[in-house]
Amino acid sequence: MDQDFIALRNRIVLAVLVAIVFTIPLIIFIFNKFGNNSSLILNSLNKKENLVLLVTKEECKSCEDSENLLKKQKVNYTLLNKDQETNYEKIIRKIGISDDDIIVPTIIYVEEGLLYSSLVTPTKKELISYIEINNLSEDK
Repeated sequence: MDQDFIALRNRIVLAVLVAIVFTIPLIIFIFNKFGNNSSLILNSLNKKENLVLLVTKEECKSCEDSENLLKKQKVNYTLLNKDQETNYEKIIRKIGISDDDIIVPTIIYVEEGLLYSSLVTPTKKELISYIEINNLSEDK
């Protein structure tokens, strides 16, 4: 009986250790993949870097169209989903705008950490002109 108890205890300890070994890296992976985007945007703003933000929301066809056009034009951009981003208000406040200023999709060009220009609900032609005027394409 004593040996059975020790064997059971050893199995439980082994199971807990295996669970910890697999769970901790999984948690770190999930945090880095999904929970760290906002800090990247805030870090870029704090470092006064240039960046292009595409403000979107869930189930937005025109947001997808704008994103596809940015990709096609080879613009380096960061998605800012107002429905999913936990620090959304903090980010837009840092840029110097409010949620009332944003109708999705909105493209925001940040230069040296500050709002340089923005384009709200652009047509394809307007977005292409905006990319050219602000020299945002990587094909410069």
